[in-house]
Amino acid sequence: MRSWIWTADEKNARRASIYESQRPASGLNDHYLAAEQGHLFEVLDKKRLSEATRCPICTGVSKLIDTVNTINPNSKEVLDLRECRNCRHWWHDPLPRQEYLSSLYENASAFVVTKESLEISQTTGELERMATAILSSLHRGEGFNYLEIGVGSGQLFSIFKERAELCYGVEPGNWHEMDKNIVKDVDHLPKDIRFDVIVAYDVLEHLSSPVEMLKKLRKLANHGAVIHCSFPNRDSLHAGLRRGKWSMIRPVGHLHYFSSKSVRRMFEGSGWILLDRRTVRPRNVSLKDAVRSLDLRTMDGPVMTMNLLLYRLLLSRDQWGIKGIAMNSD
Repeated sequence: MRSWIWTADEKNARRASIYESQRPASGLNDHYLAAEQGHLFEVLDKKRLSEATRCPICTGVSKLIDTVNTINPNSKEVLDLRECRNCRHWWHDPLPRQEYLSSLYENASAFVVTKESLEISQTTGELERMATAILSSLHRGEGFNYLEIGVGSGQLFSIFKERAELCYGVEPGNWHEMDKNIVKDVDHLPKDIRFDVIVAYDVLEHLSSPVEMLKKLRKLANHGAVIHCSFPNRDSLHAGLRRGKWSMIRPVGHLHYFSSKSVRRMFEGSGWILLDRRTVRPRNVSLKDAVRSLDLRTMDGPVMTMNLLLYRLLLSRDQWGIKGIAMNSD
């Protein structure tokens, strides 16, 4: 049987076919508006966006720190970037409601998906490090139930299909050949199964309410279950220097950027105890691989070389790597 992991070219072709098949014949669909020269351009449905001036993590008051464009290259729409005065969390205002956000992903909207994001895949070394870290956190090496939120191309999921007793995943998009144990929404998972390890790499920043998702995952977790997450680190030096121009600022694909304080508030307020919280490079790339990836042939002299090395060493720890354990619900 053909592996259901798609190559970058196959994913791009799949996205294009879905995008075209769901494009409306008229301008009546709320994802599109007729524009000049007879072309249809996707626009955000303002009726399905909610004002979010209060912090989504702690409900604290906020201040406006920037105004930024969405990632849709054909859109001039902008969203506010806000900071909580209490927990220092960053988020975008207004926020799309979750059902609308899910429909954007399902339709491969340019507001949430870019061509570049579809082409991202982990190297064998990255996958091995991720799998080893996950397995080392288990109290037992076999007979565990595994849940992955945001399966994507399925590289990590396919590893745990061979190792877990039960393996389930959640993936809202239609861009891959679906495995029978992958569902579109966490609410569609079997009600009688509890999981020992839950993985949500690069997921929480994409949701309208990451706290609500963590609460749902806690209800799906066995006592002592371990959760592994990664998401944007708003405390990074790069974020502080660049603010709205930081490379992680990508609305509506990214909606949240987490501070050390908001991370703790979010997890402990949704039934999880933090075991480990560390800063990591995107996709958990090792320092050795980060330096190796520099192409010295393209660098214009020693100054640029040193600047890029400095970036890789100091400024590129743009994500949090999180490990938590389910609190006793008694």
